[in-house]
Amino acid sequence: MRRSGALAAGSRMRLSIGTGRRLAALALAACLLAAGHPVWSGGTVVTATARPGVQASPRAPLRLTYFIGTGAVDGTARQSDRELATWALEAWQRNVDGAFTLEAAPEREADLRLYWVSNDASLYGQARRTGTGDRPQAVVVVNPDMNGLGPVMAARTTADPLLRDVIVYLTCLHELGHALGLAHTDDFADIMYTFGAGGDIVEYFDRYRRQLMRRADIASVSGLSPQDVTTIRTIFRQP
Repeated sequence: MRRSGALAAGSRMRLSIGTGRRLAALALAACLLAAGHPVWSGGTVVTATARPGVQASPRAPLRLTYFIGTGAVDGTARQSDRELATWALEAWQRNVDGAFTLEAAPEREADLRLYWVSNDASLYGQARRTGTGDRPQAVVVVNPDMNGLGPVMAARTTADPLLRDVIVYLTCLHELGHALGLAHTDDFADIMYTFGAGGDIVEYFDRYRRQLMRRADIASVSGLSPQDVTTIRTIFRQP
């Protein structure tokens, strides 16, 4: 998921997202190498696409492990952001009808690894699958720095810290969706919506923000559309 230019309140923007373009190599390399994870070939990221159904027995759910990094190299990520990433994982788990479970694991053993990256104003986040089989294995990076959204939105997220957390949470939710096998859609209602299809990007975040009274509400307001749920259940369909 990429940003494009400064976002003014109520503006309509087109963003180029998940096109496999080169990341800000130095920032991302520093983040991943510091975490002991190799940078992938050429510094490029390929967004995950939907896979054929992963078979999972109702009596033996697929066990997926995850690791969430502690912070970005310049400190823009907060310790509390790890909770947002965990809530995003749990939102997907709640909606697969028991097809998989999630369990925290050491970094090198985790199927899904999420890191915080900074110093790239064009990037919300991206995901890259690292496995070759049906089992979801991926590296996800998320940029928690709001300054890249432009002065108006930066000021809004400073005045309303919950809006800042909404943007970070929804970015985690979107990129983890890619990690689990979901592709972009052009439906504005979906968490997997691509900003490249146009639309009011500010409203995309504000509509979720209006559902919350406090930060803890994020844990129970998934942000997934009915179509997102249908797609994840199709990917992890029961035999």
